[in-house]
Amino acid sequence: MKKPNIEGMDYILSVLDKAETGPVVDEKDWDRKKIGATVKELTKEFDIAWDSDTYLTVDDDLADRLFAAGMELALRSGVYCVNTSRQMLWDRDELAGALDRAPAEITAGEGDDAVTFRSRRPDDASRVGVIGGAYGTLISEELFLPLFQAYAKEPLLEVIETPSLPTTRGRPTRLGSPMEAIVAGQEFELTSEALRRVGRPGLATGTAGTSGSEIIELAATTHEMYRQSDWHHASLLSEQKVSYADLTRAVHFAQTGSLVHCFANPIYGGYLGGATGLAIGCVASSIMLRACLFADSINNGPSHAHLSIDTHPDMLAAQGLAVQALARNTHLINSVFVRPAAGPVTRDILYENAAFAIIGVVSGAGFAKASQSASGRFEGHISPLEARFTGQVSHAVEGMSRKEAQPIVDSLVDKYAAGVAEGRIGKPFQEAYDLDSLEPTAEWQGLYEDVCAELQDEHGLVLQP
Repeated sequence: MKKPNIEGMDYILSVLDKAETGPVVDEKDWDRKKIGATVKELTKEFDIAWDSDTYLTVDDDLADRLFAAGMELALRSGVYCVNTSRQMLWDRDELAGALDRAPAEITAGEGDDAVTFRSRRPDDASRVGVIGGAYGTLISEELFLPLFQAYAKEPLLEVIETPSLPTTRGRPTRLGSPMEAIVAGQEFELTSEALRRVGRPGLATGTAGTSGSEIIELAATTHEMYRQSDWHHASLLSEQKVSYADLTRAVHFAQTGSLVHCFANPIYGGYLGGATGLAIGCVASSIMLRACLFADSINNGPSHAHLSIDTHPDMLAAQGLAVQALARNTHLINSVFVRPAAGPVTRDILYENAAFAIIGVVSGAGFAKASQSASGRFEGHISPLEARFTGQVSHAVEGMSRKEAQPIVDSLVDKYAAGVAEGRIGKPFQEAYDLDSLEPTAEWQGLYEDVCAELQDEHGLVLQP
């Protein structure tokens, strides 16, 4: 399967040329001046501001100004290549062309298990996609297969992302070593077996979930391993930086005609500053994911500088507004990625996931991704139930307006806000699920059912199976 709208070789080479010929910039100057100082200027220039007590903004003019500010940051700063210390610059026509060529819909997977994701608008009634998985959270070799199989059993999940293996074949998975090629093969074997067991062989899976160098992706996206229609990854570094490794991934995906999902990780409390700077950074990096890495779909998954989460109350409005800015001004297939503080077998993780999903769906995200539970930092603290719940909430609010969603979001944030700094990480997969049935324990199932009932009783949200 050859993907549509693949970038031509002339454009790809022009991007690589930028990494070799752009102006040389000291990295400290990049962080402080090209990003930090520029964002401060743009915040004033485009009047980017909102009520700090608001978790979900409803202001189309502000969203459009934010898009203009993000585009201006993309034009003035571009992307910094960490390998050459050069500033990669695009002009306005180049950026506009890259956005225009972006696909408005993509299909992942094959046969009966294929799914199509489309761009959406704010307050859109169209169907939103749902992706679930462990998103690089560490898991032992022994638990990888049952965990992935438990995710694949969930019918609402249309693509499954993989966890990461700290060891492969009993040996450490060392960055940049040949063991990355070994772990790529092991992941493929395990994910393929899980899909076979649940009868979903054509389901798209995330490729090479174990974080590493470009070696793992080149080893994975190859003959008789991951397919073109699987879910391939490339990313920017924070803030608006790129490595040869990710440029190599992007070129490989382009030449093999593989779908590519690109993401960035803007830092709240870093060089972007607070919420307004974060919003500008999210828009700019989304534009550059398309222009620099040829993304078919995009995600900004910001991190709190100290908590490594994106559900912090102070970060919510910025992320929702960035989704609105992109949804109103481009046809990029945008998404939201839940990285909650809490983990499985807690009420908080369900409140965090629900609030974040609602903000994303009503703001115009094409799909929701759930979730890097317990911030993704604690081995095994993940389970499929929170992903199922996020999918149910996402579908329940399709067609809901942002104004209708505001009080629901406010209520949910009030329920979890006090526990964010505490980090209630809950229980690991093997204590949250029965490993024989691959179903939630009675305790976890009970908490889930209680919160589902709360959403119906308090907000009229009926979650369909």
